[in-house]
Amino acid sequence: MAIKALHVDDDEDIGFLVQMGLEMSGDYEVRWVDSGKEALDVVEEWVPNLIILDVMMPEMDGPTTLKMLRKKARMADVPVVFLTAKGEREFDYLRSIGAQGAINKPFNPTALAEQLKAYI
Repeated sequence: MAIKALHVDDDEDIGFLVQMGLEMSGDYEVRWVDSGKEALDVVEEWVPNLIILDVMMPEMDGPTTLKMLRKKARMADVPVVFLTAKGEREFDYLRSIGAQGAINKPFNPTALAEQLKAYI
C-alpha cells in the first residue's frame, strides 16, 4: 500500500522534484498543493500518511499551516516533515511546534523517499 504524502510548497520546481522523487520509488502517492490554505482544503477529503511542508510561503507560512492542520482531529498525529533552506538552527524550532523533522534544501530527489520513511 502506497504512503499518501501531501506536499505543500509554493515553488513549482520543488513540487515537481519531490513528486518525481517520491513516486519513482514506487512507495508513495503524492498530492502537491502550492499553499497552506489549499492544504487545509485537501485534508478535508484526503487524509495523508505524511505531510511535507515548505517553511517560507506567501500568505500562510509552513509553521502557521502546521498549527492549523493540527487543529483538525484527523491531522493531529500525521507526521510532518519540513523542507527548508534555513538550516540546522531552525530544526529545533520546527520540532518544538510539532514537526517530526526537517530536511535541508537543496535535497537529493532520489534519496528523499528513504529519508522521509524515517519519520513515518
